[in-house]
Amino acid sequence: MLVRRLVRSDSVKLTLLEAQDIIETIAKRNERPVEWSQRVLFSCDTNKVNGISYKIPDTEIYENTGYSASHIMSIIRMMLA
Repeated sequence: MLVRRLVRSDSVKLTLLEAQDIIETIAKRNERPVEWSQRVLFSCDTNKVNGISYKIPDTEIYENTGYSASHIMSIIRMMLA
């Protein structure tokens, strides 16, 4: 999963350009951070980003910022696995 790759690659000094490419791919695919989630993490489609969202400057990518504490903990566990 690309979210896992994004987080883990930070430990090997992922360049900013590579991170942007990964985020763009996640947004285009409307990839969910964990399989059971109904929400996407990033999207180019504002209809796919539920609740509160944040538009990443100089892009057409929106970040979903409306996750519950439980959801965030599940994402962190997935990334550390």
